[in-house]
Amino acid sequence: MILYGKLKNKINLLLPSIGMLAFICILVGSYFQSAIIIKFLLMTIGFDLILAIRDPIEVYATDVLLKNTETHEQQKAISYLQLSRRIGETIISLLFSLLLLKLELIYVIICLFIFAMISLGVNTQLYKMIRK
Repeated sequence: MILYGKLKNKINLLLPSIGMLAFICILVGSYFQSAIIIKFLLMTIGFDLILAIRDPIEVYATDVLLKNTETHEQQKAISYLQLSRRIGETIISLLFSLLLLKLELIYVIICLFIFAMISLGVNTQLYKMIRK
């Protein structure tokens, strides 16, 4: 809570940056074949970072959503936020599953594109609700 007070305006940049760092650690770690300890450390750091920012992102998004929507639309907006979060989790799970299965990259890109379009539609609805 103290950190949020100090970084109130920059938290929307800090949390996604940590998230990107986590995914970079996981992806880079997955390519280390000979140095198993480095692979293990990088992937562990990546997963730990994801776990560390998961709840703060949800709290921050809910806070912004409730502040910027009208009272009668808050429940609908929270439902869209939860749906968007579930779609995001599905995208991430699918990405890691496909990478672990070592499928051709084109299949990974096609699946990510489909889920990204669905997520874009949900997020567009959420954005319209916030902007009213």
